[in-house]
Amino acid sequence: MVTTTYNLGNIGSTVVQRSDYLNTTYHQDVRRFSISGTSNINLHLFGMSADGDDADLRLYRDSNNNGYLDSSDQFLSSSSRGGNGEDSINYQAGAGNYLAVVDRYALGSDQYLPYRINLSAAYGASNQLPNETSVGNLNYDRTFYDYVGSTDTTDTYSFSLSFYEGVNIRLTGLSSDADIRLIRDSNNNRIVDSGEVLRSSTLGGTSSDSINNFNDSGNYFLQVYQYSGNTSYAVTFDHYPTSFA
Repeated sequence: MVTTTYNLGNIGSTVVQRSDYLNTTYHQDVRRFSISGTSNINLHLFGMSADGDDADLRLYRDSNNNGYLDSSDQFLSSSSRGGNGEDSINYQAGAGNYLAVVDRYALGSDQYLPYRINLSAAYGASNQLPNETSVGNLNYDRTFYDYVGSTDTTDTYSFSLSFYEGVNIRLTGLSSDADIRLIRDSNNNRIVDSGEVLRSSTLGGTSSDSINNFNDSGNYFLQVYQYSGNTSYAVTFDHYPTSFA
């Protein structure tokens, strides 16, 4: 089995996009990169579609700065959703050299696993849109409980509104400062581009955040993201009917 290593150089807030594949021979791809200062490393692995295909994602600090994955490198985070599920990592790190590792977990019947990976290093919320939690079409109230902090800086929820539906969104239960923003991915490129953030709430401290009276039909993403510290949270999608489309 073969590991392939690629050098991406220094990355920043502009998303670096790569497409590749794994198979019976090539079981692991490693992408080495550097960041210039403390920022949030955002990785998104997606594009697996065949039945039986499964790849996973890991992040390491290149501790010995040799550009290759070896036993001396520091493991930082991983994502291993089953099947064709998308994997993502959002990790706060300091300046240095890092390794993003894509591992083959299982191959479908054609023994060929194509994938896409996006990488960036941004401040604040991730500028990528992985399908981490699929809320689906909102036709009743939903509440989710999770955590954001230095090892998981952004959580992304996807949902849709049909005609005659609206939503109020509330972020509560904070012990440190976290914020929310509502996004429409107009060009479906899974990246937060200019003009795609529709609403946000960024109250300071442990104050609850909210986005109210949103009632445009369509597909959306909500991001819950760390501003400072580490905190668990509850995010509620409060559905309501409208009299207009």
